[in-house]
Amino acid sequence: SPGLSSSMLSHIMRKNWVAEQAGLQNQGQIGQLEGHYLMCSVQPGPGSVRTKGVHPGDVLASHPHVLWHSQETVLSRSKRSMAFNDPRYPKQWHLHNDLNKGMDINVTGVWERNITGRGVTVVVVDDGVEHTHKDIQPNYSPEGSYDLNSNDPDPMPHPDIRSDNHHGTRCAGEIAAVPNNSICAVGVAYGSKVAGIRVLDGPLTDSLEAIAFNKHYQVNDIYSCSWGPDDDGNTVDGPHPLGKAALQHGVIAGRRGFGSIFVVASGNGGHYNDNCNYDGYANSIYTITIGAVDEKGRMPFYAEECASMLAVTFSSGGNKLRNIVTSDWSMQEGTGCTEGHTGTSAAAPLAAGMVALMLQVRPCLSWRDVQHIITFTATKCDNSADWKLNGAGFYHSHQHGFGLLNAWRLVNAAKVHRSGMETLEHVAVTVTITHPCRGNLEIVLVCPSGMTSIIGARRALDRDPAGYQDWTFSTVRCWGERAEGQYTLKISDHSKQCATPGVLKQWALTLYGSSMSYSEVRERQR
Repeated sequence: SPGLSSSMLSHIMRKNWVAEQAGLQNQGQIGQLEGHYLMCSVQPGPGSVRTKGVHPGDVLASHPHVLWHSQETVLSRSKRSMAFNDPRYPKQWHLHNDLNKGMDINVTGVWERNITGRGVTVVVVDDGVEHTHKDIQPNYSPEGSYDLNSNDPDPMPHPDIRSDNHHGTRCAGEIAAVPNNSICAVGVAYGSKVAGIRVLDGPLTDSLEAIAFNKHYQVNDIYSCSWGPDDDGNTVDGPHPLGKAALQHGVIAGRRGFGSIFVVASGNGGHYNDNCNYDGYANSIYTITIGAVDEKGRMPFYAEECASMLAVTFSSGGNKLRNIVTSDWSMQEGTGCTEGHTGTSAAAPLAAGMVALMLQVRPCLSWRDVQHIITFTATKCDNSADWKLNGAGFYHSHQHGFGLLNAWRLVNAAKVHRSGMETLEHVAVTVTITHPCRGNLEIVLVCPSGMTSIIGARRALDRDPAGYQDWTFSTVRCWGERAEGQYTLKISDHSKQCATPGVLKQWALTLYGSSMSYSEVRERQR
């Protein structure tokens, strides 16, 4: 044959001759494995070894040109897809949304890589955690738990008349509910440990709150806080001096010096036109402020807006939209499972669980690294929101922060993130203003790039004459930009008739940033 050398022809003839001697047919080389051939049985002809009662394997075993042979069998293999026997798992649309593709946290691929939050402890600071619940008990961390209301180590919730002390248990189930135990549902970080600090089932003081924020902070990595001041459209409140100091101390000394991660819910006062810039927990630079979207990626009726919003994740929506399925307390006549967890209370634990996945693959991430990774990886949703592109190339909206959290993107970014940044992160404005009706004021900060932040939104229900006494607003809308330049504070008074004008007594601007160059920020844009 043209193009074939005599040695190649000899090789082909030899392997065919071996096949014939064994009563087989040569099917050719196996893939790229030189010297390995697939031989199949054929109908035996006259003189075939099989007509003489000789097995082909015996011929190959004794053949001088065969070093090794094996008879193929059909192998049993299964796809590495996640199949849980937990009865409500099919209803956990926020983990795998078959109805609205893409409207979930994109976590199943992370689990398939055996990233489940292993080695990370999330503490739920709330009204207690029913740690004997079969969906929680295997992952419960007594070392990270405490009851500050009763001053003992057991954070078990206490039944009350309204039977509403289930809040913390529901949050804990979202984070770390055990899979494949035929009970209820699955947690987003089901390999993590979950602890409970019971502090909301009694009078809350500044000192108690400070203790809660730092309790067992070398055991607990992430603090999930689905609570805050009243969402009534007229409250301006947040952590008091001790609570503020504890948050700062946590990010400095907690988690072996890498900093405790504080995840807070942005609030449910949207139907009162409330705004999370009036919530000092959501306004703090030391917290990760998480809002909510419904299963279609839209802003629910209860969600609040603010310039300090870092990101959003899934929760309940309006009528006919699904809520969050999670563990529920099984005391009294409870079933131990609910399909009715709602509000930003349900969003914050999901975010805390996703941070646990990040910390499994990169335990040495600092609290600021976690915030940076969120800003880089969150994805835009809901085109009707007020998305604005800042000077560093980040999109941000007052409704959704930098966008939807995506577990797959968070984990991948956590693996390769380089610490260190030299640009703007948080911008804080502290004001003292006298005004007979502070809800009529609108306060806007303009950064040097021209990016605007509504740090003080108008609130029709806020008719408090106290004004603002040393209140700090914050924004993340200038994240990644250059810090130098002119900042402009604009205050508009929308009072129709006001006998006493308002007065800006004093204001201060504080810029927070670190050591990544502006060009590096632009290079990291996704």
